[in-house]
Amino acid sequence: MTTSALAVGETWLVDDASRERLARQLARLPPGLAGVAAATGPLPPGTSFRVEAEHRACEPFDVATEHVRGPVRAAILRPEVEFTVGPDGVDAGDGELLLDPGAHAHDPWAPPGELAPASARGRPPFPWRPVVVFLGTRPEPERAEWARTLVNGLVRTDVEARLALPLIAEGLHLTRPCLPDEATLLALAPDVVVALDPGALRLADAAATVNRALVLVEPLENVAASWEPVSWRRGHTTGRVRARIGPRVDAATLAGLVRRLCAGPHPLTPAEATGGPVRTWTPGVERRGPRWSRRPARTMTIVTGSRRAGERVDGLVEHLSACDVAVDVVPVGKAADAVRAADLVLLDTGARGDAAAALVGRAGAGSAVVVDLGPDDLAGEGAPVDATLGAAASRLVGGATAVIAGAPAPHRAARAAGVRSIVLPTLVPRSRALALRRVRTRHERATAPVLAWSIGDRARRPVVAAVGAALLELLEGFPELRVDIVGSHDGTPRDLLEHARVTPVRDPDADRLAAWRAHAWTPGAVDADIASDLLPLVDASCAGVPTVVAARLRPSLEGPYARDLLVDDEKAAAEWVSRLQPLLDDPQVWEQRAAAAGRTADALHGPAAAEAVANRFLGWVALEAP
Repeated sequence: MTTSALAVGETWLVDDASRERLARQLARLPPGLAGVAAATGPLPPGTSFRVEAEHRACEPFDVATEHVRGPVRAAILRPEVEFTVGPDGVDAGDGELLLDPGAHAHDPWAPPGELAPASARGRPPFPWRPVVVFLGTRPEPERAEWARTLVNGLVRTDVEARLALPLIAEGLHLTRPCLPDEATLLALAPDVVVALDPGALRLADAAATVNRALVLVEPLENVAASWEPVSWRRGHTTGRVRARIGPRVDAATLAGLVRRLCAGPHPLTPAEATGGPVRTWTPGVERRGPRWSRRPARTMTIVTGSRRAGERVDGLVEHLSACDVAVDVVPVGKAADAVRAADLVLLDTGARGDAAAALVGRAGAGSAVVVDLGPDDLAGEGAPVDATLGAAASRLVGGATAVIAGAPAPHRAARAAGVRSIVLPTLVPRSRALALRRVRTRHERATAPVLAWSIGDRARRPVVAAVGAALLELLEGFPELRVDIVGSHDGTPRDLLEHARVTPVRDPDADRLAAWRAHAWTPGAVDADIASDLLPLVDASCAGVPTVVAARLRPSLEGPYARDLLVDDEKAAAEWVSRLQPLLDDPQVWEQRAAAAGRTADALHGPAAAEAVANRFLGWVALEAP
């Protein structure tokens, strides 16, 4: 075997969230351990094995401290570890495993256990899947078996279905059933309730006084029927029943019906309960609908260095302004009055020195002061950087309320120093995100291929030398190939910079990225934690450009990442050539990786994600501020 292996015991299930969690833990595993094992245990009432895995995956990685031996139900093992899978589970012999409570293995054939009201953990932590509750108050064996089958099928089709019945059918369960009562409906807050009897209808109507967007589905008694809609018109048809389903309905059809019902129109919008205007979101990145908030608008001052504000500040200003925050960007030498009047003060990575330290002390009594850390704030001269804050940064953050960082390494250094910190990724301005999305289908990539290389601040010199040698080899093998070198040029091989088909670039715009076929990225890092800003990776992904990066940095990258874009030996030029060359000479490989990069960018850096990041930052500062 040449790669790590995920081994799962017979009949057990491991969700993708737990698989990804185990893989990341394996990358952080210290020497001497054979692998990482997933925890087991009963599901909370009213949840599914997938939602439980997602909740657990939100736990920090350092909660895993226990070491175990012997058979486990699921584990990811190092490539050299031999193992067997038997009735007792996965056995790695004498190898010691790290037990990770953040990953969960589920036994779908285990008895569901005693019925209890649904837990609040039954709601998905990432609410993009609708929640459906099959609710019944009568113990009917045939209907219980029918509901069990449909619930399992809906879970497999990305709908979070739940069973709330007094009688539970035996067999495979991807969820844990719960009691059919008001507490269950309050905890789950379902989007749709399938009311199986009159008692269930009364329970759902009572829950609808709180959950005003709740939609009801009734059963059809006609055994030959599948489903039928119930039309609704304002002023003509009342009630919450929007569809009826029969015994012949299948899970795929029901899943489509549920998604249609969740799209509206709803009987009563949640805003009618508060008396305020409806908060809306216009799809796309071109514009936003009107917003409304109970809280008054905040004032925020961003203090920059002597140079102009960078992309990180531009994106943050735009998205915070969309959250009703009045943002003012002021250079460090002219910020004294603005700092005293602002509710929130943010020191940019360029605002350092005695003047910035003095501004921290001048902030108003009710102001929160946040420092944005960058790679230059880490200890160490040149490359590589250390995993601790430098002396100047330590003095600056000592008087601050909190710290944000654009990369994992400064964040981890701040946490190690006892400073409250959060990773705030670089937010792409809407106009730039739209421009990058529009160049994904530009034809220049097919006619004039360009290979880009982004060099991060304090990138390791052996890695820079290896990539430089790889690009020279590719330039010799592809006569039409051109290379753009972005970022710091310190340490870049001289013969590469002087090559006729190599162009140094400082700030590539969307038109420049339109010609890129592939992108190599060598950021500064501390062990597996990236220290440089992730903006080069974000820009390339938004433009649909696949990025090749060192495999050891995979724990710092969000979202899915193709294995053939990760370089195992980053100091070997041949490894970089083997990852970049297929993107240049195989159109099918390039199209697959480019499409995947675009999808990941839309999910992680699109308008909805940017809004969530900005709101999370504001809420975190308000919650943590003394």
